[in-house]
Amino acid sequence: MKRLAVIVTMLVLASLVLLPFLWTAATSFKPLTEVNKHPPEWFSPNMSLEPYRDMFFYLPFSSYTVNSLVVAGAATALTLAMGSLAGFAFARFKFPGKRLVLLILLLSQMLPGASVIIP
Repeated sequence: MKRLAVIVTMLVLASLVLLPFLWTAATSFKPLTEVNKHPPEWFSPNMSLEPYRDMFFYLPFSSYTVNSLVVAGAATALTLAMGSLAGFAFARFKFPGKRLVLLILLLSQMLPGASVIIP
């Protein structure tokens, strides 16, 4: 009985996690007129690959992708360079305030990101 309760709980939690992804996937195949339809429907008789065709052929999707890759690559390289230099300095050198700075860094990493953006 306990095993059944665990399985049912896991299935309910898995469906709560997966339903938004399934909704997004189903909506991506709908025409724009049916995306904002009220009440919303899971499946539409007008579902097609046309939204994807429009995205690839009528929008500069490749330039959007290249821009995203350039920004992500530059941010990653800068973060890696700065983090490596800071890590080396903290590992090899003794300086006043080192423990305080490390404590502040540790505390800032322990905060969830969402709590920082709440006004």
